[in-house]
Amino acid sequence: MIFKNLSYFKAVFFASLKADLEYRANFFMRVLIDVFWYLSQILTFEIIFNYSPNIGQWALPQMRFFLGVLFVIDALYTLLFHDNIDRISENIRKGELDFILTKPASSQFLISLQRVSTAVISNLLLSLAWLIWASLQLQTLTVTRMLILLITIPFSLLLIYSLRFLIATLSLIFIRAENVQYLWYQIYRLGMRPDQIYPSWLRRILFTILPVGLVASLPTQIILGFVSDWYLLLVIGLSYLFFKASQWFWAYALKHYSSASS
Repeated sequence: MIFKNLSYFKAVFFASLKADLEYRANFFMRVLIDVFWYLSQILTFEIIFNYSPNIGQWALPQMRFFLGVLFVIDALYTLLFHDNIDRISENIRKGELDFILTKPASSQFLISLQRVSTAVISNLLLSLAWLIWASLQLQTLTVTRMLILLITIPFSLLLIYSLRFLIATLSLIFIRAENVQYLWYQIYRLGMRPDQIYPSWLRRILFTILPVGLVASLPTQIILGFVSDWYLLLVIGLSYLFFKASQWFWAYALKHYSSASS
């Protein structure tokens, strides 16, 4: 099964790359826009720390490391899932989901990985370079800390995918759910900042009910030693829990789905 999935992903990747390069101006424009987004995030905190030496526990080198973790996870999510999940509502309206449901494979898997945003590969490389540079600036990261980083990145990616997919699945239940989708971007925006800037009640929400704080903020704190390593179990546990919830909710929504031809 693993090798079949890898073969499928390889075919999707090269088909996506060929399709993206047909419109090279758009391809390079997307790369440029994403680079500007990264720069805006970096400059925001560089300016803040120009006036204040700390934000809670965070000093500038630690904030740069946090941004590196965030950039890598965001780049992986955008590369693999972002465009596919954003098009779920469109796939439903156009009847393309009906075709996917006839396939002898997981419909959630197929609709989540219809194509790859190959323009984001350059952003992923830039994100990795920034993360490596920020790690060297800290000069306190041990091999054990970096292993924790390698563990948290895939689980954080799984969490962000699951949360987004849960919201996108509402398109199967409501006739038009575009406005509901904007809810995701507002929630995700909260996770793009260190939790220390929020009041305690909001931090609890971001670590439990809407756990976008587990995408980059809590993993970074674990790696930096701000909190106990046992919190890694919270990241792993909630990632798995929300992934299973996304599978259950997708299966539930499909039972109430009327095909586009009906």
